[in-house]
Amino acid sequence: MKKRIATAVALALAGPACAADGQFDWLSFSGFGTLGASMTDDKAVGFRLPTQKNVEADEWATDIDSKLGVQLDFNRGGTISGVLQVIGAQRNEGKYEAEVEWANVMWTINENWRVRAGRMVTPVFLQSDSQNVGYSMIPARYTQEMLGNYPLSRHDGAEVIYGREVGAGRLQVQAFGGVTKYSTAAFDFKADAIYGAAATYSIGPWTFRASGTGVNLKVTGQGADNLTAVANGLAAVPSALCANCAEESQKFKDIVEGSGGSFFGLAATYDEGDWFAQAEYGIRNGSAVIPDTSGLMLLGAYRWKTLTPYIGYSYYTTSAPEGQQLTVASASPVSVKGLAAAVNGIYDSFATDRSVITIGTRWDFYRNVALKLQAEFVQHEYENKAMGGSWPRVAGTTYDGKVNLYTAALDFVF
Repeated sequence: MKKRIATAVALALAGPACAADGQFDWLSFSGFGTLGASMTDDKAVGFRLPTQKNVEADEWATDIDSKLGVQLDFNRGGTISGVLQVIGAQRNEGKYEAEVEWANVMWTINENWRVRAGRMVTPVFLQSDSQNVGYSMIPARYTQEMLGNYPLSRHDGAEVIYGREVGAGRLQVQAFGGVTKYSTAAFDFKADAIYGAAATYSIGPWTFRASGTGVNLKVTGQGADNLTAVANGLAAVPSALCANCAEESQKFKDIVEGSGGSFFGLAATYDEGDWFAQAEYGIRNGSAVIPDTSGLMLLGAYRWKTLTPYIGYSYYTTSAPEGQQLTVASASPVSVKGLAAAVNGIYDSFATDRSVITIGTRWDFYRNVALKLQAEFVQHEYENKAMGGSWPRVAGTTYDGKVNLYTAALDFVF
């Protein structure tokens, strides 16, 4: 399954030459997109992607998965080649905006060594390179239980790639470094340093992958001013009223000034005949106010003619429920109690621990076009907390911890 889809995507994204007479054979144009609609079945909880603002609960939303991407390839396969990819999708301000996802030049030194510089996708996950191309995946979207561990998708910098035959298979190793910025509905982030490596080994129907990524991250803009005010407010609270306010104050200062974190991932796929299976596991070591997390995804699929039914299981855990919660003395002023409640609300927003069972089917009814129907059955562990991120709680509602997410998506490449 993966091989067939990957071949179709590669052929489509290679694109036709811009002129039949060969004048511009070095330039090719291609693209991809998704028309999607999704809905939760509970008025208490909505769904969105980490870098999006808009959220709907118990109503159909068409701006979560819908996107359009175009790509220009320069001298594909040549010693010096380049790529430019632009994607239009809903962003952190709730509007559709186009952003450059790829813009880099590659030097193919020989059959083993390549060097790339510019803007590129950070190779954190098994399908990082194609996670925006819905057509390249069996389910409707890459599982959020994995992406939530490392929501940054790209960096500006350089990458060295080494590949060679090892035994009966092929090994590829990537080492990379750079910087990036990204925004959520609540904060703007800047990564002053991203660095890491990934190794992929393919043999027969099996593909194995391991990756490690380090990042130095800080909040910028108005969000930094707000968090600095919180830090200063906590530092001013006497220890007699709040034993751990000073400690938590330093965490808020650290995320404004810059704090390090890391992600480690392992993955494997099996693709033989009609059967496809995928497993991926990742852990994030957070710092400052960013919690530690871990995620797992399992996926199995069977290809039957043009239909590919699939079933998956995933989970996401955080250290947020185990983290420091501010406890203030009953005699504390109202302002101190309000500050403690606000800080605890920030910590509660991280507590999106959950398990998910996914069932769906993919229908390849036309060349380079696939329709997907998917249902996700979600069990949140801390239903009483004011969750944020991809599963924000809607104010003024009660929640029993169980919600279903339904998605219909039409993916295509051209």
